[in-house]
Amino acid sequence: MTSATQEGMSRAISTGAARLAIIAAVSHQVLLIALIFLRPDLAPSRHTISEWAIGPYGWIMSGAFLLSALSYAASFVMLKVLSCYC
Repeated sequence: MTSATQEGMSRAISTGAARLAIIAAVSHQVLLIALIFLRPDLAPSRHTISEWAIGPYGWIMSGAFLLSALSYAASFVMLKVLSCYC
């Protein structure tokens, strides 16, 4: 492959990973905001977000944790690809 093709591929991978990271991070925040309204018994200023994983809406917090991990992984991929071809 030529360097122009490799650069184009790395740019496409980096752009896709950046978009995935942004979407996952925003989705994580939306789920956290939803949990504030679903669990009014837990004040966000006094309880950690991991306490929201206990109870009937724990599956939402588990999903939020997975989205957070996906966001970090996509950010890592984006930065790794960019650092290889800069």
